[in-house]
This record gives sequence, structure tokens and C-alpha cells, in this order.
Amino acid sequence: MSRLSRLPRLELLDLGGCNRVTGRTLAAFARAGHGALHTLTLANCVSLNDVGVAALAGVNSLRVVDLGGCSRVTDAGGVALGGLQRLTRLSLRGLAKITDRCAALSGSATGGRRMLR
Repeated sequence: MSRLSRLPRLELLDLGGCNRVTGRTLAAFARAGHGALHTLTLANCVSLNDVGVAALAGVNSLRVVDLGGCSRVTDAGGVALGGLQRLTRLSLRGLAKITDRCAALSGSATGGRRMLR
């Protein structure tokens, strides 16, 4: 992930199925700054947790985030992304730990963004 900091104009990143993506990994990624990144796919990253998802709240350019199949992500992770002003699509498919509480909080904070559960 450290090499990604050399790609400041990166717009789309698909890390789907990467078992080594963790909260710590994404925190470092977010700190590196990726102002052009608009689409991030993390589907089935089974080691990813709420800490990593919360770190993404600092990547303000994100419009699409796919967390489907990230079984450690809970309501806290979904709600953490509610402050992303440009977010238009959030996929939380197959996440047993996501409840209607997350959908309600995210939907009200996002101005009608599309959340897939």
C-alpha cells in the first residue's frame, strides 16, 4: 500500500478479496492522501474492520465504496462513512453485523445516497 502514495491521481482502486487489507493498512492509505480517488472496492476483504473503514472518512473524494462481504464491518463502520459529502453509493451487501440503525443514520446523513444491503 505504501507504493500507492506514488500515484496521487489514482481514481479507482479495486482491492476486492485481498485478505491482507486491515484497519491499519487503510489508515496508512488514508493518511497518504488520495484526493483523486473516487471508487474504492474492498469487497470480501475479510480482515477489514471498522477501524479501517473509519479511516476512509478522511478520503473526501470518495463517491463509491464497496464493502460487501467484509464480515468484520459493523454499523460503526457504515456510519463512519456518512460524513463523506461526495459519496453516492455504498455497498454493504452480505454484512450480517449491519442493522437498520446504520441504514437510517447513513441515509439521513447522506442526503438520499444509495446504500446496497
